Amino acid sequence: MEGNLINIGFAFVGKVSLYLVIATLVGMGIYAATKKWNNKSDRIAAAIMGGALFPISVPITILVFWVWSIVSIPKRMSENQSTDVEECSQDVVDCRERVRALERSDEIASSESETVPKPKFKVGDLITGVRGNPANYKHLYEGCACRVIEVEGDKAMKVILVDHIDFNAHREQIGERFKAPQRFFELIKPVAKKRPVASKKKPTTKVAKKKR
Repeated sequence: MEGNLINIGFAFVGKVSLYLVIATLVGMGIYAATKKWNNKSDRIAAAIMGGALFPISVPITILVFWVWSIVSIPKRMSENQSTDVEECSQDVVDCRERVRALERSDEIASSESETVPKPKFKVGDLITGVRGNPANYKHLYEGCACRVIEVEGDKAMKVILVDHIDFNAHREQIGERFKAPQRFFELIKPVAKKRPVASKKKPTTKVAKKKR
């Protein structure tokens, strides 16, 4: 009988010790989990109550955490999906803006190329003054022959005088370079030389002389 009482006593002490150990660990966990609380006494009270009633508090905590995870996981998934959708839509918007910017730049480049006037002559052209000499030039009037050596846009150019219809009067200016506007000159078109056509000779018939 006494042996049974001793065994019961040891079992009771072991269970109490195990209970105290688990209660202490649960209380420490609760105390650490409530570190954001400003009132320290409330943290201690919560730790003591939770540790002492851990057979009840632990299952309740597990149940609350399980419910919270079930409720929060779909919400987080929807938030992640909405974030992905927003990022994709933003990428689409960025792509469209880049395409529009490229289209605008192409339109601007094409409009600029259309609006830029082309020069009247190119380097190497042989030109002469327009009829009537509207600029009152002393040398570069109708009858001069100039070679274009530089073109500045569609207005000005640099030429060199290579020949003149009145060569003796402008002998000293041959080889000189002048800067002049393009509108007072015109292109000298090369004249195609025609080949002379050989005239066909009529065949001559010899008349035989009669012998007497």
